[in-house]
Amino acid sequence: MIMEYMKKEYRPYGVTDLILNLHNKVNKTMMTKVLDDMVEEQKLIVKRYGKLSFYCYSELKCDENIKPIDFETLRALKQELGEYENDCSEHKKKITQLKNEPTDDELKEKQRVLHEDNDVLKKKIEHYTKEDSNVGDDIKRQMEKIDQEERQLIRKFKPLKKIVCIKSKTISFHS
Repeated sequence: MIMEYMKKEYRPYGVTDLILNLHNKVNKTMMTKVLDDMVEEQKLIVKRYGKLSFYCYSELKCDENIKPIDFETLRALKQELGEYENDCSEHKKKITQLKNEPTDDELKEKQRVLHEDNDVLKKKIEHYTKEDSNVGDDIKRQMEKIDQEERQLIRKFKPLKKIVCIKSKTISFHS
């Protein structure tokens, strides 16, 4: 437990700091003994300043099979990183757009309101359609009446036209 903590943190700690960080799971004498044993096994390094001792995990060893990176590889990795950053910013924009879109509940409420408005408009259309049919009947009756009056006027006009034509011929003949 102590070794795992020291490896994970990878920084120097005093005995009391370790005891507090591990929530008093180990007492001071036991902690000092375990730390000194790890120093002897060369798993930890100790630096002493008078009566104070600070323990740190031994250096982490790097894998020796790792190849050194040349400039071309480094440049390619840098370019790849730039592409990933661009992708990341595009995804952030998309997320922002999605967050700005209305939720399902808001859309359902909007749809409900639109349906209500649609129903009101349908009722108005029905009302006006009924009124229009009545108005249409009135207009048809008036049109029929006007047509009848026109026919009567034409019947009266024909004989008058003949008379006017005859009179105009006689007047023009006498002149």
